[in-house]
Amino acid sequence: MARRFFRQRRRRRSRILDVVFTLLLFGAIAYATVWLDQRASQQFTGKTYVVDGDSLVINEQKLRLVGIDAPELGQTCTKQGREWPCGRQSRQALRQLVKQGGVVCTSEGLDKYDRWLVVCRNKAGSMNAEMVKQGWAVAYGRYSSLEKVSRSNRVGIWAGEFDQPRDWREAQRGSLASMISLNTERVVAKLRGIKKHFF
Repeated sequence: MARRFFRQRRRRRSRILDVVFTLLLFGAIAYATVWLDQRASQQFTGKTYVVDGDSLVINEQKLRLVGIDAPELGQTCTKQGREWPCGRQSRQALRQLVKQGGVVCTSEGLDKYDRWLVVCRNKAGSMNAEMVKQGWAVAYGRYSSLEKVSRSNRVGIWAGEFDQPRDWREAQRGSLASMISLNTERVVAKLRGIKKHFF
C-alpha cells in the first residue's frame, strides 16, 4: 500500500516536472523569437557617414548594405588600358544617394563582423538597388536583374574591366600574408646574423 502511494507520488511529481520543463522551453523559444524579430527589424536613421560603396555608419552603428558588393575603397579598375579609383567612385556614388536625404535603414540581422545587414532607402527608394542599377556595386544574392541592365549599358564599373570585390579582397589577404611571411624571414635572418656575430 505504501509502495503504491510512493509510486503514484513519484509519477505525479515527474508529470509536474515534465509540464514545468515544457512550459519553460516554450517560454524560452517565444522569448528568443521575439528578440530575434526585434533585432532583425531594427531601424537606423540620423547622421550618416559613408565608409565605402556598401558600408555606412549611423549613430555609431556599423551597417552593411545587404544583397550587394561594392569595390573596396583602395580597389582600382581599368578603363581603356588606364587604372582609375573605382572604389572611391563607388563611395562617392553612395554619398550622392545619402545627400538626397530621408535615409532610413532597416536591419535583417548581423554579419560575422558584427555589422548590421540593412536595406537603406532614401526619398527616391532603395539605395541598395540603386547602387547596382548605377553600376557601382555588383549583385550579391539579390538585384541580379538590375546588374544585367547596368552591365549591358556599361555603366559604373561595367564601363571597363575589374576584379570582383570578393576576389580583390582575397588577393589582398594573400599579398598581406606573403608580405608578413617575407618580413618574418628577414627578421629571423638578421637575428641569426646577430647570434653568429656574438656567439
